[in-house]
Amino acid sequence: MASSTHTTGIGTLAQVAWTPLDGAGLSAAQTTSVTSDVEAALAMAKALLEAANSAFNVDWVRFSLNDLAAPNGLAGGTYLTRTNLRVSTATSTTDDTPADWAAFIGRALGSALAADQARSLGEWRRLAADLQQYAALQASRRDATWGVAGGVTHANGQWYANGQALSLLDLFTAVRVNQVANHDDALDGFMSDLEANNRRLTAARAWMALLANNDSYSTYDPNARYYKNETTVYNGSVYQANPFYSPNPDDLCFYDGWRVKWYLRGAVPTDTNYWSYADKFQISSSTRTNFMAEWGFDPIPEFHKTAVVFDTAINAQNRDLYLNDIKAYIDIKNTDNQMLQQRVQQKENRRSEVLEALTSFAGNQSKTGAIMAGSLA
Repeated sequence: MASSTHTTGIGTLAQVAWTPLDGAGLSAAQTTSVTSDVEAALAMAKALLEAANSAFNVDWVRFSLNDLAAPNGLAGGTYLTRTNLRVSTATSTTDDTPADWAAFIGRALGSALAADQARSLGEWRRLAADLQQYAALQASRRDATWGVAGGVTHANGQWYANGQALSLLDLFTAVRVNQVANHDDALDGFMSDLEANNRRLTAARAWMALLANNDSYSTYDPNARYYKNETTVYNGSVYQANPFYSPNPDDLCFYDGWRVKWYLRGAVPTDTNYWSYADKFQISSSTRTNFMAEWGFDPIPEFHKTAVVFDTAINAQNRDLYLNDIKAYIDIKNTDNQMLQQRVQQKENRRSEVLEALTSFAGNQSKTGAIMAGSLA
C-alpha cells in the first residue's frame, strides 16, 4: 500500500528532522537503481512464496536457491526469469542465476546467503516477508508521484517513510506535527501579506491627502477687482491675471469666478493653459519625491491608472480622476485584506483540528497499548 497524499512532510521523531514526503532527494540514476531494487525484491518475494507452496505440495520440507534453477526442480527453473539482476548478453535479460539471487538477498537483507543453502519453508516465507519490507523501505525513498509508490509505504504491518522505518504512531505524529508547522508557516505568510497590504493602504491614504491638499487657487476674491497682469503666487509659481471675458480686455475682470483666469507669467494665455479660481490645481514633483523618500516606492505606478501631471496647471476634473484612482486602489487592497483574513481564519481552524487529532490519536494509542498489555499479562 502506498500513500502519496501526505505532502506536508515526515521525519524521525527523535531528531525532529522534518522533510517533505518526496523521497530522499534521489538523483535520476539513484531513482533508477532504487526502482530496480524494488522490482527485484518484490519479484523474488513472490517467487519464494510460490516456491514454498509448490514445495509443500510435493512434500519438500527444505530447498535452496539452486533448486529453483534445476530443470527437474521447483517449477523447472522459471522463477529466475522474473528478475533482471545481470545481463551477460546483449539480447538476454532473463539469465539470472541462483548466485545472483543470493548476492542480492545478502546485499538487501545484510546477511550472507549461499545459493546451495537449504532452508525450511517457514524460513523462506520469512525471508520473502523481509524482501517485501525491503522493497517498501526502498520505495519510500522515491518521490511520491502518481502511479509510483513512494514517500510513505507499508508492508507486513510496518510503515516506511523516506527510507525510515516508523511505527504508525510515529508516522501519524510526524505528519501531524509537520502539518502544524506548515500551517504556522502559511499563517506567517498571510500575516506578512496583511502587514504589507496595510502599509500600502496607509501610504495610499497619505498620498491621497497630499493630492487633496493641493487646494484650489484660493487667492481669488469675488469681491475684489483683478486687473490684467496683476500677479499672485501659487505653489511657488507666479501667476498673472488676464480677463477671459470682459467688455474691456484692459480693464478689470468680471466677478464671475469662471471668467477670472490666471496664467503662468511668461506663458501665452489661452483657454487651455490658464486657470479660473475654481479649478486651479498644481501637484509639485517635490510631493512625489518626498513621498518616495518616506515610503520607499513610487506612488504613480502603484496607485494610478491615470497619467499624473506634475508642476503644471490641471483642472478639478483631472484631480478627481487622480483621487478616484487612489480610492479604487484602496478598495482593491481592502478586498485583498478581507480574503487574507478569511484564509488566516481557515488556517487557524485547520491548525486547531490537526492539534486536536494529534492529541486524540496519541491518547487512544496509549489506551490501546495499555489494554493490550493488560490482556497479555
